[in-house]
Amino acid sequence: MNTGPALEVVGGGTVRVSGRIELTTDNPMAANWDGTLIMDNATIVVGDMAASSFDAFSAKTLISYGSYSNKAVDGDVTVDGLLTVGAYVQ
Repeated sequence: MNTGPALEVVGGGTVRVSGRIELTTDNPMAANWDGTLIMDNATIVVGDMAASSFDAFSAKTLISYGSYSNKAVDGDVTVDGLLTVGAYVQ
C-alpha cells in the first residue's frame, strides 16, 4: 500500500503532467517537490479524505495551465497560472 504522494519531483528538473489522474488514496498528487512542476490541462482527483491536492512543507510554486482539482492546494503552495478547484471536479 502506497502511503506517499502519487508524484514526487526530486533533484530538480521539470515534470509536465497532462490528462486525467485519479488517486484512490487520500494522499496528494505531489508533495514537497524540487524543481519545476507543471500541470498542463490536467485534471487531478484525490481521495475524499485528502487534505489537499498538492502538499508542501516549505514554499513551493505550482505552474498550472488551465488545470482542475477537487481539492485546494496546501498553504505553502503558490499557484502560478490557472488552477480551478471545486468539489464538482470528478
